[in-house]
Amino acid sequence: MKKNDQNYYFLNKGDAEKSLDYFEKMGYPSPAFVNPSTFFMKLMNPEGFLVDNIEKTHDYGIKLTDEIRNQFKVTLEKMINFHRNSDELKSIKPTTLEVVKFDEHMNTVSWFKQFRKIAERGFLNEIRNPMDVKMKLMSSIFFGILTIIVFTGVDTSFFKFYLLIFKKIH
Repeated sequence: MKKNDQNYYFLNKGDAEKSLDYFEKMGYPSPAFVNPSTFFMKLMNPEGFLVDNIEKTHDYGIKLTDEIRNQFKVTLEKMINFHRNSDELKSIKPTTLEVVKFDEHMNTVSWFKQFRKIAERGFLNEIRNPMDVKMKLMSSIFFGILTIIVFTGVDTSFFKFYLLIFKKIH
């Protein structure tokens, strides 16, 4: 979260489920049947307020206005003040930051391992979605039969002529 080019981080040590309670204490309860990460993303940037306004009014012509930005700033100030005064911030022990040297080969994985992982994911996806497998199989059979029907009885004299010329050239 940024405010005047400064980063603010809302730290919540412990379970991720506690973050919902933390934001509820601030006055921002998560709506029912909404992914918490989506809720947090909407809450922590001006575009999220724009999306909320669009969802409430169903007016897709709304632009990011100063009013929406001000709504966000007020919410941001409220969250920052709550966080500064929270017990959770007081319980965090200061730590020293270490400089991590970046090595361009530090996180490289061979193409074979990447391909294998993608193939595993694809296989697991196929196992999880048996109807998808059935539909792919049915469409392959359908298009195979369609191809046979279309190309059965096609005059092949053009192809014979092409092969004859190709043989004479080589």
